[in-house]
Amino acid sequence: MKSPKHLFSLFLLTLLLVSAGRSHGATPWLHVEGNQIKDPNGNIVILRGVSLIDLGDQQSFYDGVLTAINRVTNRNDNQGSSPGWYPKVIRLPIVPGPNRTLTWQPGSDTFYNTLLRPAVNLCRTKDVYCIIDLHHIADTNSVDDAYVRAFWQYMASRFANDSHVIFEIFNEPINTSAGNDAQKWASVKSRMQTWVNIVRAAAPRNLILVGTPQWCQILTPVINNPISGSNIVYVSHIYPGHWSSQFLRDQVSVTASVFPIFMTEWGFRQNDGAALLRGTISSYGLPLDNFRETFNINHTAWVVSTNWGPPMFDTNWLLRVGEGEMGGFTKDRLYALRNFDQPSDATPTPTPTPSPSPGATPQTGVLYRIVNRNSGQSLDVAGNALTNGANVLQWPATAGQNQQWTLTSVATGFFRITARHSGQALDVAGVSTANGADIHQWPATNGANQQWSLSATDSGYFRVIARHSGKCMEVVGGSSANGADVRQNACTGSAQQQWRFQ
Repeated sequence: MKSPKHLFSLFLLTLLLVSAGRSHGATPWLHVEGNQIKDPNGNIVILRGVSLIDLGDQQSFYDGVLTAINRVTNRNDNQGSSPGWYPKVIRLPIVPGPNRTLTWQPGSDTFYNTLLRPAVNLCRTKDVYCIIDLHHIADTNSVDDAYVRAFWQYMASRFANDSHVIFEIFNEPINTSAGNDAQKWASVKSRMQTWVNIVRAAAPRNLILVGTPQWCQILTPVINNPISGSNIVYVSHIYPGHWSSQFLRDQVSVTASVFPIFMTEWGFRQNDGAALLRGTISSYGLPLDNFRETFNINHTAWVVSTNWGPPMFDTNWLLRVGEGEMGGFTKDRLYALRNFDQPSDATPTPTPTPSPSPGATPQTGVLYRIVNRNSGQSLDVAGNALTNGANVLQWPATAGQNQQWTLTSVATGFFRITARHSGQALDVAGVSTANGADIHQWPATNGANQQWSLSATDSGYFRVIARHSGKCMEVVGGSSANGADVRQNACTGSAQQQWRFQ
């Protein structure tokens, strides 16, 4: 899964260190409530991002850690189908060991001063959270316990005042020989609790990510035997070979109903040499993405690399794109979801809270269900699809994000209407002006066929009018049937052309 594979100027280092310990506006302190991560205002936050390879290897053998962070936060990178990178979290793995070229060693500040602290501070300037990951892959009872204790005493004390730092205690506990699943978790927990206590004693506020047995695939035993302490999040790793197992999918979904989950590794490549990693966008990427969004699962894609597997880039750092590659898919999904479930004191973004006054004039930055007056059914992207051109129809109300829409002002009196699950815009197909032209979802453009005005009727209902055609969004034939199509037609004032935002 993890294939094998400079000091900074005093001036730059000084600038970076000056900012250490201060909370950045776009990365406030997060906390756990029930099965959710929330910001200080109580809004649900979902962190989506990417993982680097081992920091020492990135610095020693490739083009450096700061270059890697800049690469995946470049908002002017138009590779793939999106205009830039928009992660909200970057994972920073640290592989331990006395034979590593560059890693943290007890009694030395070199790794911290020259590599880790500058990387963490750069993440702050990019308005992203970062995960300090002790990247062990082992049975928790077979590792050097003194090293792990010393590592976390050191890290927790130095990053306790950084609101954007998250601690991942132990990358992948194996512990498969301990017995049944409950016993496997008890074996992991016996040391994990001690390490968590060390972190929490020095750093009372940072989120802590706790690995689970069998390479982070067995989660449900934590429900009845959780780690003690606050702000605990449990870790899942799901690759294509795991995704095919309903049992392993249930491990995540069942636990996600009780505790927050962070999927710190996922990834795929169609022609990967490891069977575990072989997958495509259609068979794994999109279904997994829908799964995560359904259960509010945080995640970082593995891995930002040219040769650690599965890689997002080719050997000259061009993004790998296509049905069998994860690079373009990851970048495009981060862009599509960039405005959802973000901390409230970052750039204003939609929240999961419906409008406090259903039927009032719709506002930007609020998630709405859009309900047809004639049928009482909701505007819905068919099948929860993420694909370009997926059909829009009516369907009975669900909790699905394919029935949640947000408005963005694009011109005076006109809005883009965006589906939460896909990040795609409500669009009149082919820029058609004809009666009966289909309405579907499509990546956002500046086209007038994605710009809509809202004309109030009565009782809190609105006609939704396409700018390019002047025609109204309606349910075809005034149908009340599940799945009836939604199209544009000449405005008549009929109930089938009236919609309530609630």
